[in-house]
Amino acid sequence: SDYVFGAGVDWGKSLSLATSMRLDDDFNLNRVDVSSTFDVWRLQGRVRYYRLDEVLSRDVTNPIADEGLDLRANFRLTDMWSLSYSRLRDIVDNRDARHSLGLVYQDDCAFFRIAYERSEADAIGFESNESIKFQMGLRTLGSFGQNDVD
Repeated sequence: SDYVFGAGVDWGKSLSLATSMRLDDDFNLNRVDVSSTFDVWRLQGRVRYYRLDEVLSRDVTNPIADEGLDLRANFRLTDMWSLSYSRLRDIVDNRDARHSLGLVYQDDCAFFRIAYERSEADAIGFESNESIKFQMGLRTLGSFGQNDVD
């Protein structure tokens, strides 16, 4: 019963832009996503803005709107080693929901990632925490750990 629209422009490997939105029966905007990916020299990344109306909230007992900015970047040090960075910014609460910096090894068959991650207090009151995360995977079979590597 909702209407979903999307559009995108792709300029090859170096830059792409995409947007999508969801409207209800009365054409009220319930969701919007705008993203851009880029790959220039040794730097590749994605910037994504999103906004969700409280109608689409996961918490049905206390529905809240959500708006944020998701940044991800990889800087290739060599053909197999890169630095990764990500930041998830909660615009509504004016806080970093997640901040991560890591080192990634990747070849034709497998990848390994070790990252320092800091998460701020969430909406239900959990304290902020810091952690070291490990992720490894076989490129054709899947991965173990947190799935943040693109």
